Amino acid sequence: MAGCRCCPCWWSATPTGFSGGSAWLCCCWRSEPREPGCWKSPNRTCSGAGPGADWFGDWRYLYPDGDIKQRGHSDDQGRLDGDVISYFENGRIEKVKPYTAGKLDGTEKRYDEDGDLLLELPYRDGARHGMRINYYGEGGGPEGGQIYEERRYKNGDYDHFYNRYDRDGQRIGHAGYTAPGVFMAWSKDREGRYSRREASFQRDAQGRYRNDAPVWLRVIADHDGGGPPERAVLHYPQEKSEWTTGFRNGKVVRLEHDVDGIPQGHRIVSQYGGGREEGRMVDGLRTGTWRGYDDQDRLISVSHFKKGRLDGEVRERSGPEGERWTYKHYRQDKQHGPWRTENADGEVLESGRYRDGVPVGEWHTLRDTGEQETATYVDGELHGEWRLRSASGALIAERHYDHGDATGTWKRFQDGELSYRATFKDGKRQGEGWLRGRDGELVKARWEDGRRVTP
Repeated sequence: MAGCRCCPCWWSATPTGFSGGSAWLCCCWRSEPREPGCWKSPNRTCSGAGPGADWFGDWRYLYPDGDIKQRGHSDDQGRLDGDVISYFENGRIEKVKPYTAGKLDGTEKRYDEDGDLLLELPYRDGARHGMRINYYGEGGGPEGGQIYEERRYKNGDYDHFYNRYDRDGQRIGHAGYTAPGVFMAWSKDREGRYSRREASFQRDAQGRYRNDAPVWLRVIADHDGGGPPERAVLHYPQEKSEWTTGFRNGKVVRLEHDVDGIPQGHRIVSQYGGGREEGRMVDGLRTGTWRGYDDQDRLISVSHFKKGRLDGEVRERSGPEGERWTYKHYRQDKQHGPWRTENADGEVLESGRYRDGVPVGEWHTLRDTGEQETATYVDGELHGEWRLRSASGALIAERHYDHGDATGTWKRFQDGELSYRATFKDGKRQGEGWLRGRDGELVKARWEDGRRVTP
């Protein structure tokens, strides 16, 4: 037996060494030499017959232990012809690919290592053509058992038709044309209830509905539990326009209109907890008046926008029962102007002003206990006197601040009598002061750098 001088492949039933530890068993013939004395193709290392070589006749590819990994046949022009069969290491067939004159032609089959059929993929003249069938496997045997999906191809392209089944054989998905230019699809959950339905309408420039015409309108409805749709989408591809509507308990809680991906027009934004916001979008930016509602359809906020930024008065509901309203003012997304909170009776609970996003001037707060707090802010920091008075007007506490730092003498009163006094410097208590002891009597105390040192 003669061997090729450029590789260790022998024209015999003898396994030979190959890269990665595998081997070819060459039972084939080279049609003609590329150069004298060497059966080697240009720019290719001679490795024997097989899918990547131009030998003719029967060929086999082996695992290192000598078992067949793949086998097939090439015609007298070096083209694959007949079945190319691949094997797992346990000897079972992995896949069968049918060829005619170098092109896939017939039904390709794929299996798992237990011999269960997983896939049938039909070809005609090298292109996918016919019904592709996927199986669940898992004990289906060489015939495939229960089908998972059927998907149809025509001349290499998906033909817009499929069926999908559960393990019990119930159809849970389908797509196909029901009339010229009308494509319908649906899917179901494990309980057999609709989870999604879809319809596409295709029409040409003359308004005729045809399967090969561009999509004019696509409608999608998503369901939860088989009930009414939770989401509906209208998509006009040619206009790059899409409407999305969301529902909860029969009410619209989401509405979106995008043109070329940019939000436009009336919009409803769903909020966590069941609420929503409503307003208008212009070129992707919030504009004009926006209103917020809770899950009981109660108004909870009113805001004003200019080109996506808060500008003007903003009202927000708060409190355990939503009985309070806070009124704010904005300029270019920053709080600017008067600020107040009122209770259900219109009584002011807190009031003050903002300038460029920070509190300024005098602020008044009416606590739930009836106590009244007064403070002054400069550039967002407490500055000057801070006082707390009882509902009757009696002084309860007095503090002083210097641009946010505690300073001067701080006092507290109980039943009109002094119960605490301390002096602050640079934000820390310093020197002598008074505080009420456990027995209720005033005792002297001394602080250094904010730490109490006596008594």
